[in-house]
Amino acid sequence: MKTIFLFFLVLGFSFALPAQQAAPDATVPPLPPGPLIQKRAPDFAQWAIRIVNDSAPEKSGVQTPDKKIDKEAAWGAIIMTTKTGKILLRQTYDDRKRIWNTWCIGDLNVQTTLSPDGKNWVVQTPNADPHVHTPNYVDYSKSDFPDFAWISKNNYAGIKEMGGKKCIVFTASIKMNSDDPMPTLLAAYIDLDTRYPVAFIQGGEFHSYEFKQPPKDTLPLPQLVQDLLNNRKKMAESAVVKPARSY
Repeated sequence: MKTIFLFFLVLGFSFALPAQQAAPDATVPPLPPGPLIQKRAPDFAQWAIRIVNDSAPEKSGVQTPDKKIDKEAAWGAIIMTTKTGKILLRQTYDDRKRIWNTWCIGDLNVQTTLSPDGKNWVVQTPNADPHVHTPNYVDYSKSDFPDFAWISKNNYAGIKEMGGKKCIVFTASIKMNSDDPMPTLLAAYIDLDTRYPVAFIQGGEFHSYEFKQPPKDTLPLPQLVQDLLNNRKKMAESAVVKPARSY
């Protein structure tokens, strides 16, 4: 009888914990001074994000940052981002070793994705309704690392090591969409020294960040992307209504 009681007691806790925030750990050290995260990468920077559908860090490659990128990974499992000034190139690898290049141009809020053969393209812009997401559009207006927009002093969870680096940890339970039946568990690991991302956990997905040698020169825009930007600029200028002349 005692064994049955203990079983149901443990079972009750297993269902109660996801629904409420865990009590603060008395051993958590004070939040270190300084920014919670560097919102912007340097003007010239490059980083890779490896995504695995398992929250176990040892399966993500984060422990071996020098490991070569596995181009056999499934769609979106590898994302390489290169930043040079106001030009940001996001390269997404699919399961057939192909690369989908998305060019994000500074303050224009315009992103252009080219197919691997460079012949087909699609232009993405933010939706006028902020509650409606534009597919494949990533909002970099406030940060180069938008996955970490939710972190705050209120969800600081302590200092832990990840990938051989001492990290500031933040955790939260958030509904990603209004129609989600259950909130998603989030965790962020920020390098204590540099304040750049090390890892991000969203539900069962583990994202590891690896910063690489920055490029030396500004990325040249493909002619197709440059032509699209020129056409959009002409359309915007022609749409401006000039005031009627008064006599």
